[in-house]
Amino acid sequence: MNAFNCILIFVAVITLIFSSSKDKTFNIQRSKLLKAILPYGIILGHISAYNINVFNVAIVGSFIVGVFFFISAYGLECKRQAENIKIGGLLSRLFKLLLPLVVPIFLYIDLLVLNKYNAELIITENLRNYQLILPFTWFIIILAIFYAFFYVISSIKKITNTWFFIILLISVCVFSVANFILFRESAYTNFSSLCFPAGVLYRQHETKIKEFLSKKVNYIICFVVLLATGLFDHVHYLLPFTILIWSIVIIMLSTLFNVSNNRVLNFFSDISYEVYICQGITYLFIPQRFDNFSPITHIALTIILTIVIAILCHFATWYLKRVISAIKWWILNEW
Repeated sequence: MNAFNCILIFVAVITLIFSSSKDKTFNIQRSKLLKAILPYGIILGHISAYNINVFNVAIVGSFIVGVFFFISAYGLECKRQAENIKIGGLLSRLFKLLLPLVVPIFLYIDLLVLNKYNAELIITENLRNYQLILPFTWFIIILAIFYAFFYVISSIKKITNTWFFIILLISVCVFSVANFILFRESAYTNFSSLCFPAGVLYRQHETKIKEFLSKKVNYIICFVVLLATGLFDHVHYLLPFTILIWSIVIIMLSTLFNVSNNRVLNFFSDISYEVYICQGITYLFIPQRFDNFSPITHIALTIILTIVIAILCHFATWYLKRVISAIKWWILNEW
């Protein structure tokens, strides 16, 4: 990983030198860019953990999950500062988070049965490993819990930004410690947790950060200092801080690009969530242990099939939403 950090420092500085972006605000278009690209880094990380022919970059998945935590908290804080957050909105937020899981879960279970896997054993094992039946869905459980923290704390009347951040940070840390003590086998779920309150803090001080980063020399100093921290060997209990730092670097890199609104970017951003949750389905067709084929073939086949499945699930969920809306309308009007 030390060599990888050196490469990142070089890329970050070169990108900064040739950057044409004058606005260093982390806006919705830049978050869409990250959403559109980063899920495939997670897939690559999962493949590399099993395919001995692929350079092991499994830890990259935790960095990317950290970025998604950051983006989620950043967006929520934008709404909170606009006084658009109410405790009653938590159920709606959780509904939007969990509904896209319905179709992939049914598809996953059906494929397990059709392929004569021991579906009961696999599902039980996934649930025991902090998954929502589908592999790799621990991230969604943690995000739902953090959503609850955010909405409950935001319901405190006349709370200042500073105290909001402090209470949220303490809540996340207490949860992470408790989770580590109770479920040591699922301790990896703690690694990206600090990125959630970091997203809130970034939004609260974004004006000052933007002003500081208006000078390229300050950007270069930040890049070098942040990325240099990863040159040290990874100590297990320091890993959450390493992931936090790398996630901030990725956020900073995104502000160096002028991102325009276009259909391709929006489309891949829209299906990014399904890409993440559908990768476990792909592994029923293309196993992670794929050593007899070239790494490029393995990665390409996995990503292409995951995109196809994600698109199908995305549109199936869209129709499911319409059905639910129609049923809700019928109940309210008929009753």
